[in-house]
Amino acid sequence: MIPPHGFHRKFRGFGLKYWILWLLSRKEMTGAEIMDAIEEATLGWWRPSPGSLYPILKELTKDGYIEFIEDKNRKIYRLTEKGKEVLNEFNAFTPVIGKPVSYTIDEVLNEMESYAEFLNDKANEVKSNEDYKKRILSIINSLKQLVDEK
Repeated sequence: MIPPHGFHRKFRGFGLKYWILWLLSRKEMTGAEIMDAIEEATLGWWRPSPGSLYPILKELTKDGYIEFIEDKNRKIYRLTEKGKEVLNEFNAFTPVIGKPVSYTIDEVLNEMESYAEFLNDKANEVKSNEDYKKRILSIINSLKQLVDEK
């Protein structure tokens, strides 16, 4: 499928905007909840700053893609019909790679196995660094609690 004329210009710099629209398509959220949800969805790898998120919320509101209601000095954002349309348009012409995803336990375990292999490849570096060893032991203890039947 070929994107329509002007598609790339229309969606340039759409990364964080897409995340916001995508999350709001699932439920209404405050700006802080959006930041938390992005951090959770990326397993802690990315948390947008208020300085990047709130101007985009203002822009998306101005453009009519989202709206908000005031509740006890909090703005709770939700997707508008126009926002749903642009999100669907974006989804129709983009590959799956790079879209927000929800991870299954199986996928996370596969990823952890890959990281364990990487750390084994770096065994000399790990064994010579006390901080690395402490962190690995802490992770092992956290994971061990998941499988202990106590």
